[in-house]
Amino acid sequence: LRTSTLSQDELKAFNSLMDDDFVECGTAYLMRLAEAIFKEQDGNPIVQYIQRLDKNTWKSAFFGTDAEVKLLRDASPLMRTGNQYRFVHRSVLEYFLSRIIYNPVSIDDDKEADSQDEAEASPPRPLDANSLLFQKNLLEESSVIQFLCDRVKLNLTFEQQLRTVIDQSKIDASTTIAATNAITIL
Repeated sequence: LRTSTLSQDELKAFNSLMDDDFVECGTAYLMRLAEAIFKEQDGNPIVQYIQRLDKNTWKSAFFGTDAEVKLLRDASPLMRTGNQYRFVHRSVLEYFLSRIIYNPVSIDDDKEADSQDEAEASPPRPLDANSLLFQKNLLEESSVIQFLCDRVKLNLTFEQQLRTVIDQSKIDASTTIAATNAITIL
């Protein structure tokens, strides 16, 4: 971006992104993209985008001509070859997918939740039942599992949330996939 000359629309979008914390906006963009790749393409990391054909599909939210989307895309660890986009390495895609599955609200909240007293004082908030943890069997995604295993080691709350999912699966068959994932992560 430093070497680019921005159009008036791009400059306005850039200033808006800066006001909203550009890094946070970029991270959110990449997390949404990783989730969409797994939901829409079953994890196939290569996204083909042809503006004329795909402008009304999920792909336009990430690869369309909107100035803000263009800035976020250009500042992201994505490669483009012709009309195909992909993360610079599959592990980057997997990292952002793991952030979708477990993403502490903030570093401060994460540190608070790690204390034993805090964890015992109140039950952890449940994991989102609409997340990929509940929808996709992660057994084939070893890097995602590893990222999440690392998170469990650092965060007691996440471990408790996974144990709650396992307990819930004993009475709710709809949580079977999530319980399988939780057992694998633990």
